[in-house]
Amino acid sequence: MTGCARLGNGRTGLENHLNKVLVLIPVLVLAAGFVVFCEVDLARAEEVRYLPKWIWAIFCMGIGLTIPFGGIAYLVFGKVRRPRPR
Repeated sequence: MTGCARLGNGRTGLENHLNKVLVLIPVLVLAAGFVVFCEVDLARAEEVRYLPKWIWAIFCMGIGLTIPFGGIAYLVFGKVRRPRPR
């Protein structure tokens, strides 16, 4: 054994920490992309349902660590869907 503390799988604590960070990066990028998508969609919307746009914007940003739930709530409840013109 070297000077580093080894865990059961033969990796040092630093290697395990780096692996967790590398797994977390794509999740954070997807969450940020989802927030941007919802905010752009909200900005382009002519009207929304149930709440004012500025409240939907706060929900979509994930204040209070609700990033996916605020955006999903906006897309399900707040977005006004119009039929596509043919």
